[in-house]
Amino acid sequence: MKKVFLAVAFISISMSSFAQKIKVNSAWNYLKYEEYDKAKSAIDDATLDESSKDMWKTWYYRGLIYKAIHEKNKEKELNAPNALATATQAFQKSLDIDPKHDYAEDLTQKYFPQIMQEYGDSAFANYNNKNYASAYENFKHRMDVYNTMSKFVKLPIDTGAIYNEAIMADKAGKMDAALPLYQQAADMGYKDAFAPLARNYCIAKDTAKAIATLEKGTNIAKNDADILKAYINILYSNRKYEMAIAKVNDVIKLEPNNEILFVFLGQIYDIMGKPTESAAQYDKAFKINPNNFEVLKAIGVNIFNQAVIVNKQANEVPAEKQAEYDNLIKKRNEILERALTYLEKAYKINPDDEELKTPYNKTKTLLKK
Repeated sequence: MKKVFLAVAFISISMSSFAQKIKVNSAWNYLKYEEYDKAKSAIDDATLDESSKDMWKTWYYRGLIYKAIHEKNKEKELNAPNALATATQAFQKSLDIDPKHDYAEDLTQKYFPQIMQEYGDSAFANYNNKNYASAYENFKHRMDVYNTMSKFVKLPIDTGAIYNEAIMADKAGKMDAALPLYQQAADMGYKDAFAPLARNYCIAKDTAKAIATLEKGTNIAKNDADILKAYINILYSNRKYEMAIAKVNDVIKLEPNNEILFVFLGQIYDIMGKPTESAAQYDKAFKINPNNFEVLKAIGVNIFNQAVIVNKQANEVPAEKQAEYDNLIKKRNEILERALTYLEKAYKINPDDEELKTPYNKTKTLLKK
């Protein structure tokens, strides 16, 4: 009797294992006949069972089934959220189990490229709709598939894709993810990565790394205006004015008709207490574009500040020196009249600019006295 019992037990175990393997084939047959609910149920069971969970075919079929659920828009109906991600992971696991299985070439030549394309399209669609977190997740999945493919197929190094993932992480507020991606792209010599990488180092309060990054960037891309402009902003923020002026002049060589560069130079000279130099730069800006709001405002404010200095001198004149006081007030008003010419033009363009309101209103008030 004991021998009979053991034999029956052995047969029972074998039948259970066989039943699970049948479920794998059943899942495939359900998929062929588009019975997605039954296919999903069968394959989900097979992935959990000891006898079939380590079969490459189980995971390959799971990938096909979840990919079809995604393509047929049945995620909600079948309670299969993120079906494409589930499919991708299943395909990847099938290769982990057997990198040379019967359909490995189908994955690397057909399905993975399709999935990469879809994730990429979704990423850019979400990015354009300002759904930055979703865009980042989409692109992260795309790069994950790319990395899997690269183990089996020789692919070109996609520095542009790394940079795009960095941008999406950055826009999503994921600086911890964005910074190493920018760094990776910069290390590969991708010139567009240097300016945002430096900006992220500034946010992280690592000015030394920001400056080193831009120095390297200017060596790699000597004539890249964006890198130079980022460099200028960091130098300016850290009061390295002489270095900033040198970099602005480098950009001017690339963009000689960019009036804003001359405005910026003028503002630096203003901060350094060099009114003659600043006025010369504002004059260059005005000659390039006399209708630019920033140019008009900068020139008007610069002249207004000259009037403020004269006004202060007048207020310091003793009461008994009325003639001296009157001369200074006259000089102040002449300066204010010149300032008003530019301030009024700027005010007509943008009356809501806060930096403009005070000098404009004060100039008009003082001239009425």
